[in-house]
Amino acid sequence: MKRFILLALLCSASSLCAEPPKPETLREWARELDSSSFRVRDRASQSLKKAGADAVAVLVLTAEKGSSEASDRALKILGELANS
Repeated sequence: MKRFILLALLCSASSLCAEPPKPETLREWARELDSSSFRVRDRASQSLKKAGADAVAVLVLTAEKGSSEASDRALKILGELANS
């Protein structure tokens, strides 16, 4: 019982037990990599990086087909994910 309580506390305090982002959310973040707002681009980059492996497919597609800004950001995030 103590282990269950400890696990529940750890899950509530970390993202380890969080559900992965929905595909629509990942695609929205990828579109935001090309936003005219730096804050929006930066927030999207951080969100995609935090999504980790779940974001790889959308990042590869963005790197291949996105604008130069979005492509550069996607490649940077993919590199960071590969090195982590």
